[in-house]
Order: sequence, then C-alpha cells, then structure tokens
Amino acid sequence: MLIASEAGSPFGALLLLLVSPILCLFDLLHLKDIGLGAMIFVSTAGLKVADVKAVSRATLSKFYLDDVRESAYRLLSRCGGHKYVMTCIPRNMLEPFLRDYLEVDHVSGTELTVVGQHLTGLVWVVC
Repeated sequence: MLIASEAGSPFGALLLLLVSPILCLFDLLHLKDIGLGAMIFVSTAGLKVADVKAVSRATLSKFYLDDVRESAYRLLSRCGGHKYVMTCIPRNMLEPFLRDYLEVDHVSGTELTVVGQHLTGLVWVVC
C-alpha cells in the first residue's frame, strides 16, 4: 500500500484497496502466490523505478528495520568480507535498505520487470 500511494497516486492505492477482498480469496483457496503476484502488479504497474527506490529508501526502511531479527542483525554485523542476501521480496524494494543499513554487497531474489524506466508490475521469481 505504501508503494502504491507514495510512489504512485491515490488512485493506485484506492484500486489496491478495492481489489484486496478478491486477493484474499486467493489466500483462502491456498493460491497465495497468485494473490501476492496480483497485489504486486496492481501496486507497481507503471511506476518509475527511481520513485520506487526513493520510497523504499525513505519510507519502507523504517518498517524493514522493525522486522529485522536481532539474531540476523548480529550475524550480518559480525560477518567480514562480502555479504550476500537472497530474498523473496522484490529486489527493487529491498535493496536500498539492505545496502544502506546492513551494508550488504549483493542482493538476489524476486525481480520486478522493468521496461525503460518504468515497472511493468510483472514478477520474475528467482526464489
């Protein structure tokens, strides 16, 4: 919702809100991956990559910091050398946080398809 409203427009956030009951049906039918892919599509389709990175760096970082386990933070802070992270969260949204706050060198995982400078909303799953 933050990506849809901050990087997109109030219309994108409203559309995501209206579609969310349908997406919950996918979860009830044990089709969680389809619902999540549809949610990512609705919230990111047509957005500029730079806008999503800016929102990720400014807004999502606070939420990511709240969710980092203390044990994971201690492990990453003790590691010397190169740090690699594999994630199922779209890399475009998570990479700025990992590089700025946890000093990770390489992030690999789910990709949002980019055409030119805009996101298509389509997800390419690496996990």
